[in-house]
Amino acid sequence: MDIFERLVFQHRSIQALLDEIREIPAHHQRRAELFARFVTQWGEHDRFEMNTLYRAVRPDSILGLSVLTLEAQHERISSLLAEIEATPKDSLKWDAAFAVLRNTMVEHISTEEAIYGDAEKFLGRAAAAAMVRRQPGDDRSDRC
Repeated sequence: MDIFERLVFQHRSIQALLDEIREIPAHHQRRAELFARFVTQWGEHDRFEMNTLYRAVRPDSILGLSVLTLEAQHERISSLLAEIEATPKDSLKWDAAFAVLRNTMVEHISTEEAIYGDAEKFLGRAAAAAMVRRQPGDDRSDRC
């Protein structure tokens, strides 16, 4: 598995969670549990792509501009998460903020996956595969 396959897998997992949360009634405890799982998964995903893919492709002039857009989307998502977490889960405001979050995530995933072909050309296949095993600050090479 290379970095792009891993990120696509994470994206699909995040999208599935968002879709499941959207279908659960506001008063149901499962909604809060799934949202907490989403926040955890997003945090792990955010750190992984910021510390691997974004850092690696930033030196390329065109990909670097894309990274700026993607980082701005990350900031927007973080802002929305803070807003949602401060809002009662059974309110219409929560539902509205969640809908914006979900749409922002879908846009982010689409924007990010659109650069994968160029990013793979820039990095090379071997480097893309190695990025999954070896993350910055990690001296182990068996990590997946």
